[in-house]
Amino acid sequence: MIKILGVNYFDCDDIKNTLIEKYKTEQFDATGNVSILAASFVANKPFIIREPNYEYVEREIQWYLSESLNVHDIPGKTPKIWEDVSDKDGFINSNYGWTTFSEENYNQFDKVVKELSEHKSSRQGVIIFIRPTMHEDSKRNGMHDFICTYCYNFKIEDNKLYMIVNMRSNDCVYGYDNDYAFANYVFDKMLEELRKTHIDLEKGVMFWRADNFHVYPRHFKFLEN
Repeated sequence: MIKILGVNYFDCDDIKNTLIEKYKTEQFDATGNVSILAASFVANKPFIIREPNYEYVEREIQWYLSESLNVHDIPGKTPKIWEDVSDKDGFINSNYGWTTFSEENYNQFDKVVKELSEHKSSRQGVIIFIRPTMHEDSKRNGMHDFICTYCYNFKIEDNKLYMIVNMRSNDCVYGYDNDYAFANYVFDKMLEELRKTHIDLEKGVMFWRADNFHVYPRHFKFLEN
């Protein structure tokens, strides 16, 4: 465990050990996955189960920063998972660069910078990913893409910037690695912008919350070591 602001939190190793123990004792959920309900921990490592494919992580971040909502614009070969969830023309909802930075999605990154620059103790430093129309949007034109992240929340405490990532669902093996990489990119960028006003602001930690944090059966081999 790790202590932050006087409170003990699970860290990535604790989550990994919990998943391994659930696998070894055959505690599977209704879908056959090993999962943790309402997982909450400090994201102190870029991976939990399997080291990231850094080459792909970089390609995905480039695509996010392009703000394109079409998976065919991912540099290099489009991964099968993106092909599977996109609509008939390759469009999706889950470009996190679009949700974070796009004018079409209300320039939320810039608004958080403004809010925390002007009000250091604000609790409104939130970038919202999901929307009420997601139940319909996720199925549009044959799509299967219900955005997994609810929001990024930024908070300044004791002159440190903290980030809270809130997710409805998160694959621990591949999903977490890629999601962490982009979240950390945004974390660093937010810190850089806020230091223009709060010059001595330090980087705190990233908290991770997932309503369902899971390992699919096809990845159980990673829990056997």
